Amino acid sequence: MNKAREIFDTYSNPNFEKVLKVINKMIKDKIINDYSVVGGYALLYYAQPIPTYDVDIAIVVNSDKLIYDMSNIYKYLSELGYSTKEEYVIIYGMPVQFIMAQKDSVLDDAINNHKIERYKATNFNIISLEYVIVNMLYTGRNKDKLKLITALEDKEVFDKIDKNELRRILDKFNLTSKWNLFKIKLNN
Repeated sequence: MNKAREIFDTYSNPNFEKVLKVINKMIKDKIINDYSVVGGYALLYYAQPIPTYDVDIAIVVNSDKLIYDMSNIYKYLSELGYSTKEEYVIIYGMPVQFIMAQKDSVLDDAINNHKIERYKATNFNIISLEYVIVNMLYTGRNKDKLKLITALEDKEVFDKIDKNELRRILDKFNLTSKWNLFKIKLNN
């Protein structure tokens, strides 16, 4: 087992596997078409412990609507006994935020190219490290930038990045200049 995986197994919430089983059941029950773990939990999978409040799940549903009413997702999970708190569904005590991946967006592309990993006895979908970086850069939130800085200062994490794949994704979404500015700040 590699160092990052050991860290993930150590610092993950013990109920994370149960959450993954619920998400996988949502696919089986045709509530969602696909998903990937994104955000802080995805970064935690590839890097050292980084504080994160929730599990972000990017989802794809069978809908052509620009704005999708996610009430059926909340209704489904409510019927399974899970409650909501603000924008989160509390699944086995963990706040889970569902994020709709808009067609042709960074998240949509990330989900279409996700990796299938295994946590304990459960398979799950997770975006690659390169997509974690691009998505956090794309959102532009300060908390995401701070998480990226913390992760990328670790040479072991930085060396894991497929630089060609990162460049391809950055170019595809016109984020190369934003990445170059971020790298300048990272090196100062």
